[in-house]
Amino acid sequence: MKLDDVVAEIREHQRTAPEREVCGFVLREADGALTVLRAENIAPAGDLAAPDARALREALTGARALVFSYHTHAHDCEGATDQPYCDGFGVPYLVVSPTRIQILQPAAPWAGLLERRWEWGTCDCATLCFAFADLVHGIGPAGPLPQWPGDDWTGEGEDFFYGVHAGLGLVCVEPPWRFGDFLSFRVPSLETRRPGENHLAVYLGDGKILQVFIDGVVHEAELDERAQKYLAFGYRWLQLERAG
Repeated sequence: MKLDDVVAEIREHQRTAPEREVCGFVLREADGALTVLRAENIAPAGDLAAPDARALREALTGARALVFSYHTHAHDCEGATDQPYCDGFGVPYLVVSPTRIQILQPAAPWAGLLERRWEWGTCDCATLCFAFADLVHGIGPAGPLPQWPGDDWTGEGEDFFYGVHAGLGLVCVEPPWRFGDFLSFRVPSLETRRPGENHLAVYLGDGKILQVFIDGVVHEAELDERAQKYLAFGYRWLQLERAG
């Protein structure tokens, strides 16, 4: 079954309940074929869609791969809850209207961190990394956040992050980097030509990092040749058992 066939089957599903939206999932079989799993819409209002527990369980735990969640619109309009639903569910959302289809892509869990302006102690490169780890993995530091000694967080040339990683439940790792690894850098400054680790970023995969620069904003960037020139270490969270 191709995408056109999937849409045709979803429209057929809609015809079975013309008084309300319908919803469900598109799954991929082991041979690559797409199939439609119809769900019961248990939303209280006819212009909303929420799949029942049976269909949701089959989509999430079955042997077939989940490709899309879907629902229909009675009119060619934008649904205010479509993108939030897509973001919360974390898979592409296929919205079928009378004369068009839309495929919404979920925003990354860290999307709320993008465009934040740099601020020492609340949105510097280290606190950005900790916020990412907590948002994406639910992993907070094993202890209190480290307190930087004034603006000299490299500790007079010492590798500051390397010195505190054990207390944060982090271990130093070699490449290849994995999604969510912290990468530290030795960025040259006016004060010293050989600084300690003075910048952190999160590795997002495919050669991209999430970072913030002083006087800048949080953004995704390429781990390009220039950045790799200053790369110091990679760190990975230990799955420590959290107290309480």
